[in-house]
Amino acid sequence: MTPLSSLFCIVVLTLCFIGDVTSQNLACYDCEDTFTDVWDPYTDCQVRLDLVDNKTCLVSEEYCLVERITVKKMTISIKRSCAKECWYGCRAKGFGVTQIMCTSCCQEPNCNVGNNSPRTSVRSSRLTLPFLIISCIGRYF
Repeated sequence: MTPLSSLFCIVVLTLCFIGDVTSQNLACYDCEDTFTDVWDPYTDCQVRLDLVDNKTCLVSEEYCLVERITVKKMTISIKRSCAKECWYGCRAKGFGVTQIMCTSCCQEPNCNVGNNSPRTSVRSSRLTLPFLIISCIGRYF
């Protein structure tokens, strides 16, 4: 490995570490509505996110989450929050009356809007950093 390519690897790895250390925590909309008695399609959590609290997530919470539970296509519960893990998709839930729980996640600030969150890829620094370390170390062997 030439001195120039070694220097390049060191500079790139340093920039990646600095980017991870100085990056701010993710912020997501944070609200929850459960309709047990009366269904209201116009709650702040469903349609007025400008009135909903914005929560700064913990460092371990890498996703903004939207979780919606429906019965016969009618929302009976909606939750927007930060999450450590995300299982994107829909699944049946409950006994007797079948409830459908749909979960979606994203990794951009305040992206948990609408009926679900847009799918986004994992932040590039999390994938790029290990790849750069392996490629730079691999050049020495």
